Amino acid sequence: MGERRWVDDDRLDLFRLIHLGNSFIIYQYLKGKLLSQANRSLIPSRRRFRMIKIVTDSSMDFPEHIKAKFGNLYTVPMIIYFGEEEFFDGETLTTDEFYRRFKAGPVLPKTATPMMSRVENTLRNCAADGSTVIALTLSSGLSGTYDLFRNVGERLRQDEGLDITAIDSLSASLGGGLIAIRAAEMAAANQPAPAIIAEIEKMRSRMNHVFTVDTLEYLWRGGRVTRAEAFVGNVLDIKPILHMLDNGHITAFHKVRGRKKALQFMADWVIETSGGLAEQDIGVIHWDCENDALEMAARLRETGSPRNIEISKMSATVGVHTGPGLLGIVFQNEAGRR
Repeated sequence: MGERRWVDDDRLDLFRLIHLGNSFIIYQYLKGKLLSQANRSLIPSRRRFRMIKIVTDSSMDFPEHIKAKFGNLYTVPMIIYFGEEEFFDGETLTTDEFYRRFKAGPVLPKTATPMMSRVENTLRNCAADGSTVIALTLSSGLSGTYDLFRNVGERLRQDEGLDITAIDSLSASLGGGLIAIRAAEMAAANQPAPAIIAEIEKMRSRMNHVFTVDTLEYLWRGGRVTRAEAFVGNVLDIKPILHMLDNGHITAFHKVRGRKKALQFMADWVIETSGGLAEQDIGVIHWDCENDALEMAARLRETGSPRNIEISKMSATVGVHTGPGLLGIVFQNEAGRR
């Protein structure tokens, strides 16, 4: 009853104002009273039921049918350049069109971090209704995207009071995508932000990425191997097995001759080092080699019995640096990254 007391105590004052006929004074009077009530009741209630939205950059790969399930998952596109032509990954350049252009040559594409204005507008628009925004980005070991999101988010937090947290996934492609999907699931289930952030950090520390490429040319162009290593490797049909370290950098840890042996090694390595795939959601990622991806998924399903296997195409942002024929596996290991 105490919160409504002003209605009874001030009723005569309100009637007098109405009698005077000064609409501006009446407006100011009611505005002050209503805002006072809102400050005591409405705003705390809004905070208790604040929506959580997940924002990623377009390097986070996941199948479209997964993304379509969530209304709280947003993507900021990276930029892809074919010569002087500029494209927004996933918007003005689809994955299939990227594959076609890449193979057609002769100009090799380049990538750039998202436009600052797109990052700022997306974060602001997502948070403007009072939502908490958790932004998950490509590994800082591969790109400056995390720094961009973090800096923009901190500025919006300080200048506009928006609730934004940027997190470095230390992952790439479907590895980061699986983390983003889990975060979106928890947000949709009304889990609190601290619990979602803790889950992201746990998955990040456990997420393993292992992959091979069909040619060393693009790893050489990206500075991952020397020109001599690329030349000799291609001549001898050497396939590197690469993985992502704790710091989000990529390095080769094994080499085999021939693609068939490379795929067999990866499957065996995942089963051996995963600590068990049972009850896990794992992923197989590919750069325009769907048959190999399907065969790998069948092999892992038979020997590892995972709960679910997501198969996804590699988008342009990461695919620029690996070239056609990449095949990768992402999975979690409680012992951390191997």
